[in-house]
Amino acid sequence: MDTNGVNGDEAKNFGRHSFLRFDRLYFPVIARPLFMILCAAVAVFGVIFVIIGIAGVFTIGMWHGLGVIAGAIVCTALAAFLLRMWFELVLVAFNMNDALQEIRVNTRK
Repeated sequence: MDTNGVNGDEAKNFGRHSFLRFDRLYFPVIARPLFMILCAAVAVFGVIFVIIGIAGVFTIGMWHGLGVIAGAIVCTALAAFLLRMWFELVLVAFNMNDALQEIRVNTRK
């Protein structure tokens, strides 16, 4: 397990005090499962709106229903893309933190 540069006596207290001192960053650990859950939610909402569009074809009119279906597909794809971009931008900051921690450890040697 990566302790973000914690060593020696600090490693003994890692579990107790790391939460309050932000020695360990939790978001990179939960980012991938959270991303998968959010992508599944986007896909479910996309399917729901496609179903609403199909129902709209029969109730409101063919062109309105097809418009809802097309809009649902475009919005679902755009939402998934923007979600991925947001996670990448946030994880870049965490990757920079890891690189800076490694530089700090290497310059102490």
